[in-house]
Amino acid sequence: MSSYGIAATGLFTAEVWRRAGLDQAELFGTGTGRFMHACFRLFARATGPTLPDFLRRHDQNLLWRHRTLTEWLVSTSPDIVVELACGYSPRGISLAKRMPSLQYYDTDLSHVIARKLSRMRTTTLPTNYHTQSLNALRPHILETILPNREAHAANTAAVISEGLLLYLPPQQRETLWKNVLEFLRRFRSGYYSFEIYPANGFLEVGRVGQWYAKALSLLTGTDVLANLFVNVDAALAAICAIGFTDARVVATNKPCHGAAAQCAVIEATYRG
Repeated sequence: MSSYGIAATGLFTAEVWRRAGLDQAELFGTGTGRFMHACFRLFARATGPTLPDFLRRHDQNLLWRHRTLTEWLVSTSPDIVVELACGYSPRGISLAKRMPSLQYYDTDLSHVIARKLSRMRTTTLPTNYHTQSLNALRPHILETILPNREAHAANTAAVISEGLLLYLPPQQRETLWKNVLEFLRRFRSGYYSFEIYPANGFLEVGRVGQWYAKALSLLTGTDVLANLFVNVDAALAAICAIGFTDARVVATNKPCHGAAAQCAVIEATYRG
């Protein structure tokens, strides 16, 4: 993320959510996001049928990811949800309004939370919706979300991250996963859901996939291709090796003519 605000990729994604009419997404529309999206639409029209399917359907793919993670979250019926690196996601406010018994915590770096709160000042926030500034890579930081004396009141916890792991090098990803597992161990049962982009899905579309990864790397300051898992099985094995009880694929977004999944939503489970 930028030191000065929401990352460019986050502003673009927030514009996709706004254009799709997602609940509460209008709060987070920005001029930068609209400009970036307009440029992308012009590029897509200019390149026409030569553009690979995964780029022509870029908006649909982002919406599929968001909706799949949201549907998974609702299906687990947790008592508490912690969303990591929430950015301008409208999910927390929307679900907190729909599910009054749910305690929802949107978390991100302090400057991101400050900007998000500024944009939410025009709406009435539900009492079960919370924001917290934190760096999820710091040891034991998730312990600050719910004091130990309150943890027993929530039997099931869920942690969710969207659009985060693609930009974390392997060592940071492992640190994040260990922190999530440490947090979930405080509850009777816990779930963590996230998406991955397997390398075989990126590379299946050839040079365009590599160029796309390089563009994301320039925008985010990390080597995206080096952060990818080879395939879905490698991701499942890696998170189970951290100490989660088990892991499974919730859904995959697979192109019509491709052999490899371009995005997979994964659930990791902890049972005490």
